[in-house]
Amino acid sequence: MKKLLLFAIIALVASFSTQAQYFELSKDGHVYGSEIEVVGSPLDSEIYFDPLVTNISDIGMSVKVRRTVITAVEGTDNYFCWVACYAPFIDESTESFYMAPGFTTEPDYFSVHYTPLEHPGSTTVDYTFFNKDDESQSQTFRVIFKASPDAIDENILRGVSFSDVFPNPANDLITINYQLVPEVKTAQVRISNLLGSVVGEYTFDQGSTSMKMDVSQMEGGIYFYSIVLNGEVLHTKKLIVR
Repeated sequence: MKKLLLFAIIALVASFSTQAQYFELSKDGHVYGSEIEVVGSPLDSEIYFDPLVTNISDIGMSVKVRRTVITAVEGTDNYFCWVACYAPFIDESTESFYMAPGFTTEPDYFSVHYTPLEHPGSTTVDYTFFNKDDESQSQTFRVIFKASPDAIDENILRGVSFSDVFPNPANDLITINYQLVPEVKTAQVRISNLLGSVVGEYTFDQGSTSMKMDVSQMEGGIYFYSIVLNGEVLHTKKLIVR
């Protein structure tokens, strides 16, 4: 009796730990697993992923997609398309699409989009495909969007330093103290508004350790300033102008 009970418990655990496979994502002949990394630069206007979707079950179903944002870099945005494209504040498709067993979508039926707006870091989003008539028939794929300044050499990163801008909030002049190394060919501070438009750019002088910037002509509000080294964003922080 104890052995039978043990086997029953093992079978029950196994049934819960193994997710049923209803869908498959693929692109250019490559089939993806349940977790997918999509890599780009913080300077990219958009990082996106547009795989084909296949119903690998033996069930025909009307499929919808639900988005769940797990973690997000502050100041970034993301949205998805399933038959139609949805605004960043919409988490579930209003459209469904009937998929017969074995059916594969055309290109661009499903796509996920991430706008880093010059902010480095990783944003994690789950996308769940489900049968609108039976939501137990579902499968989730996790997409990790990585906007990484990988092109910045580690020797450069060890040798440079930048203070936060001050004062912050600011009325007219802001200052940043810094230290550069000879390997830095170009270095700027780039100021962007909440829409991602660049409203000011200032170049660091290799022969100095401090730079002042005039923000008196900017409208009061929230901005972001990015340190850009050799064309790659090192980091982005918030700036408030009064």
